[in-house]
Amino acid sequence: MFALRNKLIIAICLSALSMALLPFPLCGAESGGFGIGPGMVMVQNIKPGAGEIDASGGAGFTFEVENGTASPQFFTLSTRTAKSTMSSWEMGYENLTELSWLRLDKTEMELAAKSKGPLKFFVNIPDKPEFYNRKWMAVVACSPGKATKGASSVGLIVAARIQIETIAKDDTDGANAGDTALIPSSWMMSDARPGDSWRKVFKIRNNTKDVHTYTLKHIEDLEPDAKKYDRYFGMEFTKILKESWVTAGDQSFTLKPGEVKDLKLSVSVSKTAVPGKLYEELVFLQDEKKNINFLRLRTELLAATAAGTK
Repeated sequence: MFALRNKLIIAICLSALSMALLPFPLCGAESGGFGIGPGMVMVQNIKPGAGEIDASGGAGFTFEVENGTASPQFFTLSTRTAKSTMSSWEMGYENLTELSWLRLDKTEMELAAKSKGPLKFFVNIPDKPEFYNRKWMAVVACSPGKATKGASSVGLIVAARIQIETIAKDDTDGANAGDTALIPSSWMMSDARPGDSWRKVFKIRNNTKDVHTYTLKHIEDLEPDAKKYDRYFGMEFTKILKESWVTAGDQSFTLKPGEVKDLKLSVSVSKTAVPGKLYEELVFLQDEKKNINFLRLRTELLAATAAGTK
């Protein structure tokens, strides 16, 4: 037998993105300017109501601000909404507007010439039913000089994106949980073996005031640049792409405002899957207006020695 379980672990995924400069071309420390890295961080399985979480705790992660110039520099640091800093971001992530949930361990930093300084990031999400099964995007911004009260926020900024995902939960109705609520937002099947199959019923709720038609998609259908796929998958998981393991009961369906649908998904583990490895496939839901959300389907295979004893 193999077991169902969701691992409630905070996972920090550090992407290999270069630092992004907004709204001007990149001015990284390597060119004698300044920067912040990594350019993108994924923080998963945050439990609403758990109190303030040090996103760097356990993983030894911190942001790093770098002064690449030949003179000392002062920097202002802040959290911002994704919408206030960029015109678009990764599919399926909502713009996080509650910046009170986020905190940096410092809002100002003075760095000597050609030096770096650490910056910690904290998350505190309230315990409300609608805050489970969510995916948000926020930004940590760094700008040169001291903040001036009343000054315009437009100027030279380097920004790192933060993907914030809360734990998956079945026993919630999805009301107010974004435009399209996914219940749960992810699922892990453990103790599987090559050739096994498992099934899960997800609830999809339309929280908008309009009728929407949703179509299931693969990441290859929506993102033409394969180099960007790593931004979506868990760091420790092997990506399942062209050779899909998933079969859906419905490839397309329509929901009225407030309506909920049971979406039945079956996963057949490839016979070539490697024992002991973790696999992940993403199932995207796109409506007729190109709005997107996605489900995480994860499979943990038994180690070869454990499989041999069963």
